[in-house]
Amino acid sequence: MSIISFLRISLIQIIMIIAILIPLPASAQSADAEGWLQRGVEAYNQRDLKAAWQSFSSAIRADPKYAVAWYNRCVVNSQLGDVQKALFDCEQAFGIDPNYAAAYYIHGLILSQNLGENNKALQDFNQAIRINPQFAPAYLKRGNVRSRQGDLNGGVKDYSQAIQLEPVYADAYYNRGVLYYQLGNKDAALQDFVKALQLHQKQGNQAGVEQAGAAIDTVMAEKKE
Repeated sequence: MSIISFLRISLIQIIMIIAILIPLPASAQSADAEGWLQRGVEAYNQRDLKAAWQSFSSAIRADPKYAVAWYNRCVVNSQLGDVQKALFDCEQAFGIDPNYAAAYYIHGLILSQNLGENNKALQDFNQAIRINPQFAPAYLKRGNVRSRQGDLNGGVKDYSQAIQLEPVYADAYYNRGVLYYQLGNKDAALQDFVKALQLHQKQGNQAGVEQAGAAIDTVMAEKKE
């Protein structure tokens, strides 16, 4: 059993939330940037990544200090597979706004999942959590990094915190179950896998249902031995 991969929907949710939370611009230049940003979000929601990239780039040209435009282009570049440009854009975003938790989060995600640079990713997730202690996905991803580094108890702690913040976080239940299983606590693992299965069913995630179901079958078979 392995830690589940990052879900694309999480990137979509973040980009929409960030765009909504940006305050109205105060100058003509930033008003133009805001218009380009909104067009980029619309294109992104229509899965037109090329148009989204162009719009976010126009927003950056209109206002080079527009952190959210850099962040959104980082997300798009990561989905287009341009890892280095994505990292650069996120670095611009949190360079402009040092409290940009989501930018640190995506930066860490790219480092860990695309480049395997877990130590650097851990620093990013730590920073995201320091900025926003309620950021449940950051705890999940930090738990993934810690588990890959062999810190299973640290991973369990992070997944538990993610669940406390977001009780319907199916991925956190599943990942915690994996670590409980590796730690030899099959009863706790089984409880988490069952909970993950139930949540995935409610959320309509068939892949998650199948993964959790396979984990349950494995644990049940071993308990009968």
